[in-house]
Amino acid sequence: MKKLALLLCLVLLLTACQTPSAVPDGSTDTESRAVESTNERPTESTELPTEESTEPSPDEDTAETIRQNLPEVFSYHLEEMYMNLAQDGFSQTIDQETAQDGSFHFTLTQRHWDHTAEFEDETVREFYYQQEDGVFVCYARLNGEAPERIPMTKAEEADLNASMELVVGAPALLPDYLTDFTDEGIDAESGLRRCTYRMSVQDILNDETLLASFVYLVCSVSGYTYQATDDLYVTAALYLDDAMRPVKLTHDFSELKPFVLSEGALSGEFALQTDLVYLTYEFDYDTPETIPVPANFIP
Repeated sequence: MKKLALLLCLVLLLTACQTPSAVPDGSTDTESRAVESTNERPTESTELPTEESTEPSPDEDTAETIRQNLPEVFSYHLEEMYMNLAQDGFSQTIDQETAQDGSFHFTLTQRHWDHTAEFEDETVREFYYQQEDGVFVCYARLNGEAPERIPMTKAEEADLNASMELVVGAPALLPDYLTDFTDEGIDAESGLRRCTYRMSVQDILNDETLLASFVYLVCSVSGYTYQATDDLYVTAALYLDDAMRPVKLTHDFSELKPFVLSEGALSGEFALQTDLVYLTYEFDYDTPETIPVPANFIP
């Protein structure tokens, strides 16, 4: 029980008006390689490849187009859950309403439980962010207690924006290491354009995104240690509107489930026709001009 509570704290993103932790060396190396690649230019003495061209496929072009054109202002709803039925599990829900002027309201609800220890806990964190005389200010409240007002430095504001990229930015939604990206066209059920792609669990665990935190926590709580030889993948389905904006993103953890769910949970999932391990996003682009801080939220 204590281990789960600690892990929930370790992987939590955007839960307080604090400077997020530094990005590990893996991400820094990736950025360095990207810079080096950008700076490389063929010279007269450079031998250019004569083999078959490696130009991106139309589907890869679609993925890059989506990355480059992700909207800057949007609201979103996120749900994630791991439930090992009669044993233990956790869930997390994030709701963020964003305004055109950059103010936003952010609510995070976390639950974790251990049926074997007859333990269950829920934490609700709520925040309002807005500019006040050139200072970005956070109003925070935990579990309905008295709110706090926390002015943020420019560095903290920049770190907050950087951490958001790991939750809803291109690195989180369409990571560079995705494979088998396929534009399937209009989905008959939703009426939206549907694209699918796969990500290796190894690459996910080496990342710093919200998906990486979720998979790490699932493995930790279940007691499963990932081995490269397991060669597991997560399949994602991204639904787009006519403007190629993400509307919904789902993740299929079918390959991982036999390693992190008990046989009883797997049987129960099949019998109940439900999903015991999931992570979904929903996006909304109908955003207000501003989001004022309610009077009862100002200390």
